[in-house]
Amino acid sequence: MDMRRRAGNMDKASELLATVAAETKDSDLAGLAEMMRLDSIEKVKETLDKLTKSLRSAQVEEVAQKDTCVQRLHSNSMDTERYTRDEFEAESEARGLISNIQELTTIVKTVTGEVEELQKASKVAAEDREASKKDFETTVAEQVQTQRLFKTAIDVLTTPPRKWRRCRK
Repeated sequence: MDMRRRAGNMDKASELLATVAAETKDSDLAGLAEMMRLDSIEKVKETLDKLTKSLRSAQVEEVAQKDTCVQRLHSNSMDTERYTRDEFEAESEARGLISNIQELTTIVKTVTGEVEELQKASKVAAEDREASKKDFETTVAEQVQTQRLFKTAIDVLTTPPRKWRRCRK
C-alpha cells in the first residue's frame, strides 16, 4: 500500500510539474516531470538537486547582472545630469555672449558716429586754420610793408636837410 501511495504521489507531483512547466514554458521542469513519471525517486532527487544548484547559480548570475545594470543606470543618470548641467551652462554663457555682442554692436555704432562727427569737425577746423593762416599771412605782409614804410620815413626824417636838396635834384 505504501508503494501505491508513493506511486500516486509521484504521479500527482509529475502532473503538477508538467502543468507548471507548460505554464512557464520551462523545458527543464517538463523534463523533470517526465523523469518523475518514468524513473525512480533517487534519480528524481538527484535531478532536483542539480536543478536547484542550477537555479541558485542562475540566481547569483542574475543578481550580479542586476547589480551591474543598477550601477550602469546610476552612471548613466549621473552622466545625463552632468551633460544637462553643462548644456544649461553653455546656453547661459551663449546668452551672455549674445547680450555682450549686442551691447558692443551698439557701442561700435555710437563710436562710429562720434568718429564721423570728429572727422567733420577736424575738416572744418582745418579749413578754419587755413583761413586764419591766410589772414595771418596777409596781416604779416601788411606789417612788413608798414615797417618798410616807417623805416623809409625814419630814414628821410633823420637825414640832414642838405641831402634833401640832392634828393630833389
